[in-house]
Amino acid sequence: MIEITIKSNLSGREVKASYTARQLINKDEDQIVEEMTICDCQPIGETNITECDCSDEWDDYTMIVENENLNNQIIETIARNCIAWDTSKDKREGLLPEVAIFSNPYLYKKLTGKKYNFSEVCRKYHIDN
Repeated sequence: MIEITIKSNLSGREVKASYTARQLINKDEDQIVEEMTICDCQPIGETNITECDCSDEWDDYTMIVENENLNNQIIETIARNCIAWDTSKDKREGLLPEVAIFSNPYLYKKLTGKKYNFSEVCRKYHIDN
């Protein structure tokens, strides 16, 4: 699923929706925004006249498109890189590649909010240690 967030730059209000790639393939940005921010104004009294300006809120917006699966794949790849380093010959022989020592654990923490821990990550990704 692809999560889309529309944030009004006027009010700060956000609306979120999830779509499959197939649902999005034939839609342009304007159609997506219109669909996600549809107005629900009701007629006033018995006149059937609707005075509504709620769509003005969405004249200035920011669209954020996130792919949860991609994020999870990146986290798992970094976790597996950390595990590979912890079980590698390079580590045992004292070779210290910068990526293994600094970048991977740092990125894992930035993406997950948790410090890399060999045993926990092995359990999470079902890796025998």
